[in-house]
Amino acid sequence: MNKPDNAVKINLKSNKKISICTCGKSDSLPFCDNRHRELNKENGTHYKSVKIFPENDTNIWVSSTTWEKHNK
Repeated sequence: MNKPDNAVKINLKSNKKISICTCGKSDSLPFCDNRHRELNKENGTHYKSVKIFPENDTNIWVSSTTWEKHNK
């Protein structure tokens, strides 16, 4: 499977929580900066960040179609 064009590689450290943006409005993509709160209030949406709690150091690729939709 090919990774999407907007995929971002993240280096995760064990036992360090990270939050991934799902709304596409974050100024620090792919990480959440809580802009979804204002977006939800203004538009009646229900975006929340995705929390990741790795047990071991690892690398992952993340992407979201909302990143493209809101950031064109």
